[in-house]
Amino acid sequence: MNYYMERNVGEILNNKKLENKALQFQKQIQFQRQLLQAPSQPKIQRYTPLEKVQNSFDIAPEFSLEILQNQIQNKNEVICHWVKIIDDLDGILDSHITQLVKMNKDTRKFCVQIVRQNMIFENVKQQQVEYEQRLQKIRK
Repeated sequence: MNYYMERNVGEILNNKKLENKALQFQKQIQFQRQLLQAPSQPKIQRYTPLEKVQNSFDIAPEFSLEILQNQIQNKNEVICHWVKIIDDLDGILDSHITQLVKMNKDTRKFCVQIVRQNMIFENVKQQQVEYEQRLQKIRK
């Protein structure tokens, strides 16, 4: 094989490796997204009665409950924000993967065309050599 064919075959192999890595990364993102969407297992915890906790710190019940609700709401907003970012990144990754797959297919087609042209060129060279040999035999 000549230099250009070897280079194109190397590029095809590199594109295939990149495509495999991108697909693995996409599977990891999908798995992480499934984990985020899966209902969590209820955890068994032992709670002290709320009255004891509030009395020990002398905190009004409405105030502590309001703070907890605000913290939960803030955490939910942060989680929703990150889920949206992950969805956006997944969409971008999907588009890049489809572009890589298309480029890989185009590169393969181009490489096949080069191989065919090289075979035709080799065939023409072979025919030319045979023709010259016949001419030499005829001239002798």
